[in-house]
Amino acid sequence: MNEQTSLWQAAELKDLAEIRHFVEGSLNELKVDEAIQYGIVLAVDELVSNVLEHGYQGTAGPVEISIKRADKDLIILLRDQAPPFNPLTVAEPDVSVPLEKRQIGGLGVYLARHYLDHIEHRITAQGGNELKLTKSGIFSSS
Repeated sequence: MNEQTSLWQAAELKDLAEIRHFVEGSLNELKVDEAIQYGIVLAVDELVSNVLEHGYQGTAGPVEISIKRADKDLIILLRDQAPPFNPLTVAEPDVSVPLEKRQIGGLGVYLARHYLDHIEHRITAQGGNELKLTKSGIFSSS
């Protein structure tokens, strides 16, 4: 079973709730265990927020999200047409620093890395970005 659902739209930060709703609905359709849905939704939300805020600098820009089951794994592809940027090159924040001494922001990629098993970045043929997010072994083999 390799069902896939996709969403494509010109998005802005105000559209994050709609995007989150799409991701939650897709995970429910694929019968992803509710215990791990929160982390997956949060990871996608943070990564899409980064694209909208930093890649498109707060203006509307195309975002495509594809979600599918591939055997026992969940695969999510995030595509955009923002200037090429690999979020995996961002240094991990020092989470040992007390909250009051930390800069605001900077935890999105950290959280995505925490909740997902693998993240890959590539530049698309059109010059945008594609992130392949994998949550491994969450489906039974049947």
